[in-house]
Amino acid sequence: MKFLLQTAAVIALSTGAVAAQDWNVDVFGGLTFENDLEWDSGQYDTNAGSMFGVGISKSNVFAPNIEVGLEVSYSESVYSGNEPNYISGLAVMATVEYNFISNGDFEAYGGIGLGAVNVTYDNSALSDKRSEVVFGGQVVLGARYAVSDTMQIFVEGRYLDTFSDAVVARPAPSTATAEYNVGAVVAGLRIGF
Repeated sequence: MKFLLQTAAVIALSTGAVAAQDWNVDVFGGLTFENDLEWDSGQYDTNAGSMFGVGISKSNVFAPNIEVGLEVSYSESVYSGNEPNYISGLAVMATVEYNFISNGDFEAYGGIGLGAVNVTYDNSALSDKRSEVVFGGQVVLGARYAVSDTMQIFVEGRYLDTFSDAVVARPAPSTATAEYNVGAVVAGLRIGF
C-alpha cells in the first residue's frame, strides 16, 4: 500500500513536466473473485480478495484510439479455511489499450499488459513470508464515462496471471511453488491532462 501511494505521488508531482496533451492518470480498486490455486502439490481455494492500483498512460500514441501506459497494481487473497495464510501479487505492467467504441462521453476498451509480478506467500501466524518476482501478463475489458472534460469514471473486468509459478510455497532450500492468478472487477477514476 505504501509503495502504491508513493508511486501515485511521484506520478502526480511529475505531471507538470509532461506536455499536457492526451495524458491520463488512473486510480482504481475492487474485488477479486474466489479462486482455486495450486500450492506445492495440492489445490487450495482462496476467498474473494481485493485489488487496487494506479497507472499513467498516453492516448493516441501510434494511431487513434490506441493508448500505452505503465501500471502498478496490488491484489491479495486469503486461502479459504487456512487463515491467516494469504497470497498476493504486486504487479508492474507496461500496458496497451484499444478503444473499440468511442461514442460521445462513452468509451469501451480492451487491453493487455506485460511485466513483472512480485508474488508473496504469507502465513503471519508462523511469521513465514516468502516472495519471488516472476513475469506475468494481464487482460482488461472495460468501459469509461466522461463526467467532465478532464475526468472519467470507469469499470473493468481484469485477469492477471504469472507465466510461471513462484518458488514461495515452502522455506528454502525447497523449490515448491505456488500458482498465482486473479480475476477481478474494479471501478476507478481517470484524470486527463
